Amino acid sequence: NFTTTPIPVASVVLTADTATLVPGETRALVAAARDSLGRTLTGRTITFASSNAAIATANATNGVISAVARGSTNVTATSEGKSAIATITVRAGGFVGASGGQITVGNTTLDIPANAVASGTAFTIDSLASPAAAAGLMAFSAVQLGPSGVTFASPVTVTMRWSTAQL
Repeated sequence: NFTTTPIPVASVVLTADTATLVPGETRALVAAARDSLGRTLTGRTITFASSNAAIATANATNGVISAVARGSTNVTATSEGKSAIATITVRAGGFVGASGGQITVGNTTLDIPANAVASGTAFTIDSLASPAAAAGLMAFSAVQLGPSGVTFASPVTVTMRWSTAQL
């Protein structure tokens, strides 16, 4: 009789150690357990956990990250006491699919009608502290919408609201 001992996990590696998302967006982190020679070990359990679920959650078994609110958090993938960490940044904005949607960040609302985008798209709305020099622009009175290069199949509406006191 003989006994086999499983090769111990020496490290956990992630396909990406950073991800940038917007609220409502999801992304799968892929992790692998490796031995001391860097070879992938199959059949090992890897669990995922977020350090701040108010920013982004992590499905413990499949590594799917769900962005919740603006901020930054770490997601840790662990197997047999070894771990790897991915930094998840959630930007101001939202995720809109073909069914359309509305994203509001601060004083700015972006209305995207149904079928304006063919598939799910992460949109960002960043308030500019120092807008380009132009008559009448003050700090935080301009925004930058992203991503650049998106072509809409139908018109979208951007609404910016300020009270007289803010101007």
